[in-house]
Amino acid sequence: MATVSRRDRLTDLAALVLILAGIALYLDGTARLRAISAYSYQHPGPRGQSALTAADQGTGPLDILDSVLASISGQTSPENQQELFRLIQYRDLPSPNGQYGFKVYIRNDLLPLFNSIRYGSE
Repeated sequence: MATVSRRDRLTDLAALVLILAGIALYLDGTARLRAISAYSYQHPGPRGQSALTAADQGTGPLDILDSVLASISGQTSPENQQELFRLIQYRDLPSPNGQYGFKVYIRNDLLPLFNSIRYGSE
């Protein structure tokens, strides 16, 4: 049997430690991805409920049918019907989706064209 040098043993030990660290990182990453996949934004759930807490709800055919029936039954009041009509007809969102203030810089030679487009004046 050939003798193994101390350096070779330390190299093997370092390789083993790196393999174990890789396995630990893989298991940690898998657990984190499993936790993240529970927070689905594709199926946010009913209105007023956080998408993060609704991710564990079922997405089977019966669950979808239940969701559709709940949405339809919510349209019995005139206020809800008006809100749905405005959303479909005018694309008027029930709550603002955010605004950003900005400045528009226009070249002096294009200012008459901009004014005619924006204000309809010649």
